[in-house]
Amino acid sequence: MSAIFFLVIFTFFFTYLSGAHNITAVLDDFPEYSIYNSYLSQTKLSDDINSRETITILVVTNPLITILAAKQPLYLIKKVLQLHTLLDYFDDSKLHSNFKSSLVTTLLQTTGTATGRLGFLNITDLKDGKIGFMSPASQSFQCFYTKSVREIPYSISVLEISKPVVYPGLFDDPGTDLLNITGILNRAGCKTFASWITKTLVINTYYVSRVQGEGVTIFAPTDGAFNAPGVPNLTEMTRLSAMTLLMYHALPEYVPKPSFVYKNSSMSTLATNDFGQYKLTVDTKGNTVTLSTGVVTSKVIGTVVDAVPLSILTVDKVLLPVEQFGKPSPSPAPSVPPESSDASAPAPVEPNAPYPSPEVPPADIIRNAYGSLKNPSSAFYIHRSIMANSAETTEQTTANFHQPLWMGPRIPRPPLLREKKISLIEKQKKNIFRLPWRKNAVKDYTEFKIEEPLAIDYGVLKIATNSFSYDNRVGEDEFDCVYQGVLKNGQEIAVERFRHYWDFSYENSVFEQLVSLIGKFQHKNTLRLIGYSITDMLIVSEYISPNNNTLDSFLFDNERSKMLDWGLRFRIIEGIVKGLLYLHEDAEVNIIHRDIKPSSILLDARLNPKISDYEISKSFDVEQEEFKDEKIMGTLGYADPVYLQFGYLSTKSDVYSLGITILVMMTGKRAFERNDEGYTHLVDIVMKHWEDGTIAQILDENIVQSFEKEEEISITLNIAMLCVQYERELRPKVSDILMMLRGHLSLNLLNTTGITGLHDNIKDLEHLAMEFEELKRATNNFSPENNSGTIVKDVNKEIAVKRLRKSKIALQQLKNEIRLVATLHHKYIVKILGYCIKDGDMLLVYEYMPNRSLDKFIFDLDCCKYLNWGTRLKIIQGIVQGLGFLHQISPQNIIHRDLKPANILLDKEMNPKISDFGISNFLQNDMTHVSTLHIYGTRGYMAPEYSMYGRFSTKSDIYSLGVMMLEIVTGKRAYDHYKSPAEAIDLPSYVLENWKGRVKDLFDKHVQTPTEEEEDQLSRIIGIALVCVDDDPKVRPNISQVLQVLSNPPTVN
Repeated sequence: MSAIFFLVIFTFFFTYLSGAHNITAVLDDFPEYSIYNSYLSQTKLSDDINSRETITILVVTNPLITILAAKQPLYLIKKVLQLHTLLDYFDDSKLHSNFKSSLVTTLLQTTGTATGRLGFLNITDLKDGKIGFMSPASQSFQCFYTKSVREIPYSISVLEISKPVVYPGLFDDPGTDLLNITGILNRAGCKTFASWITKTLVINTYYVSRVQGEGVTIFAPTDGAFNAPGVPNLTEMTRLSAMTLLMYHALPEYVPKPSFVYKNSSMSTLATNDFGQYKLTVDTKGNTVTLSTGVVTSKVIGTVVDAVPLSILTVDKVLLPVEQFGKPSPSPAPSVPPESSDASAPAPVEPNAPYPSPEVPPADIIRNAYGSLKNPSSAFYIHRSIMANSAETTEQTTANFHQPLWMGPRIPRPPLLREKKISLIEKQKKNIFRLPWRKNAVKDYTEFKIEEPLAIDYGVLKIATNSFSYDNRVGEDEFDCVYQGVLKNGQEIAVERFRHYWDFSYENSVFEQLVSLIGKFQHKNTLRLIGYSITDMLIVSEYISPNNNTLDSFLFDNERSKMLDWGLRFRIIEGIVKGLLYLHEDAEVNIIHRDIKPSSILLDARLNPKISDYEISKSFDVEQEEFKDEKIMGTLGYADPVYLQFGYLSTKSDVYSLGITILVMMTGKRAFERNDEGYTHLVDIVMKHWEDGTIAQILDENIVQSFEKEEEISITLNIAMLCVQYERELRPKVSDILMMLRGHLSLNLLNTTGITGLHDNIKDLEHLAMEFEELKRATNNFSPENNSGTIVKDVNKEIAVKRLRKSKIALQQLKNEIRLVATLHHKYIVKILGYCIKDGDMLLVYEYMPNRSLDKFIFDLDCCKYLNWGTRLKIIQGIVQGLGFLHQISPQNIIHRDLKPANILLDKEMNPKISDFGISNFLQNDMTHVSTLHIYGTRGYMAPEYSMYGRFSTKSDIYSLGVMMLEIVTGKRAYDHYKSPAEAIDLPSYVLENWKGRVKDLFDKHVQTPTEEEEDQLSRIIGIALVCVDDDPKVRPNISQVLQVLSNPPTVN
């Protein structure tokens, strides 16, 4: 009887504790909601739901949640799910029993992240029996009740709705900056904690745990907690002890506060070692969460951030681990091993060694360079070279070999790379280094199955380096020291000696990786690995004088950079390309380097480049185009964005890094440049100058002086920009890069097969050549007041003379326009009558258009009144017909690339003439689109795929046509150069928002009211224009379809 009684009590207690329901188990019975259920688990929202006594869940089917999730990061998906969780009980009967309207609190409202009433839902019983759901900020009902899925009276109800509910601005809000941990902590009153995790580099462990593991949960003590009695002064602790203490304040998983009710146990922290030390004991009672360390008990005060996969909670006390601040435990805590009696042993970390103060770029850098990282599982491995991206830390980058940041013992290290059928470690015989806090840490290296000539006796290396004396040390970091040595035969060598008090598994992996590559590289532009010594884990390579050292030590030194004129830089670039080609295609073991950057390029006494730092390189089969890499590594700013986001590695990943390296060499700027707003990626800086035509302003002053090499500089810059394209298939192969540098391969041929070459000669059009003096006389010496003139030999025909600025680009555009347009004859295409090229002067002669350009009539208040609706409709029809001729009838299928009102000329009868073909291109018959890095055009008129990725097609012209049609109808500019970004409008978005039911309000107010027939035509024009400006080029119509809509009014969807 008593057993039954206790069972009943236990069942009652468990039911109370778990909220009497389990949403995951409920939805497991309904496969149509499996994806919704999966997101409840991933975001840990199911824990919060199950802890509630009364709850209603609004669910949607798999296709609907998939569409939503495909576009948004996980932390925004969680906000949507919270908005679908009602803190009240609603079942089918309650919804239909005299239920009129109610404003219901959702779980989102309780988080404090929804402002005003955005965390509420309006539920209304409509007249026709439908139940509508909407946000209070919406103007209409967003979805409707479909059916009841499961009801447990007054406990949990699951209702299906027709589609997800969101409030306006939910997805526009960038939300929490998941990587800007320091800024978040500072705003939360945890500045002391933020300062220390930055100084000790522990913040990088948090970053990597967040993206490479299962997330991270940070317990941040408030500023007052550090002033409490018994809290140590971190400046008096050794660096390792301080780092261990701070890593003890984080869990290697995402755990929001409500989920701790299921975590009443001992939990591992980022400091937890192989002995199970440095754990936290969690205890949850109601809403109170306490953390016990064995020394102190701390309470979780509140939630700062709950954004999958990052959780930041404030605590009222500094968490002091018993292993550091309690009684000594039988197993010693992690610490620096005692100093060896051997004079050659590496010196231990000084107790009061100064902490480095790196500038760690926040999340917006990654987003600027690579776009938004929507996949929270994307991982990257940060290297110390990122510190060099700030001018304040330049001194940290000199005389250092490969320097990955220490990420803590729990962070995955580089994968083990072994030779085929070769086991580098046959068996374990003894513990050489005797690390007391690492179980089975050291393995015996006495039985390598590798060619013996590569093995070098430890004693020989000890003598060569003068017993590894401090005077012979030429570089060091947290992982290793590099010593200069001289063998008995006089050969200079560099000896890399691993430290042994960090993560041995990483050292082991790197050592085996380097040993496997010894003797495999024999090229003048790659660093040769000569041998190894099993004893003490030593790697021997050829020695590069520290007086020269790495490429970055030249580029970012004001005096040494002057040595690198353009000729020398070009030679270095060519050498790097040759070395990379050797690694990819010709070496005994083909590798993808994964970390090409200036600090990985050594310069010998003659400043010849040598690619070094093979620690994270990856061998591959030359027949593989790409392969999945589970452990993503590289250096931010240089790493391939596709690789960072999706984990697929290829030789094109090295090509991207090469492109960034070339840009760094040509601009003298770092991969990340710091400014008032934070950091900007170099690609963004170069692209802005590229688009503005001011590329010379960003080139290193030591290059600008080499004006006689302008073409070579231009070609190299083009190559770099080809390399850094986001789409891998558009990047060139290394072999093609080398051929382009040598002038054996055309840039256009590689990147845009089928596009007309701008350098083609125009000898076959010499009959159009005109005399300079004749044009000078006809235009009154090219006076600004005389834009047209009379030419005697052409029967006094009026002409317009276009005088181009002196530049190579202008010459190319002139040749391009002559070749494309001189043979075209169409009513709505401007005629070219001739040209003149003399002593740098470049002139184009057109038929004269007395009414100038269309933009004058649309946007000039004095002229727009002369452009009535009938004339505007005629102009639109003419432009469409002219564009149709270019796209479908002309022999070469021409893409204009710069359609805008300023390039539409008007004759005396106000007929439109498409002009300005300087940047136009044509497609071969079998081509659908072309890619280029020469992104010319006008802001506001360029299609998104063209302005962002350099891909253009006839659909790019369709986008420009759509924008132009909207301008003609509304009288508003697509992009107003005279207004600030805050004042300017995005015309397509403005029209789309005001089109339905208010189309008359869109018409230009400076023109008389249109007739009923004109109004119908204008409405159809707006409709087809909105389809033309769709972001997806596949959705846009072709020119024939546009003409059909304008001529025979179908229904516009």
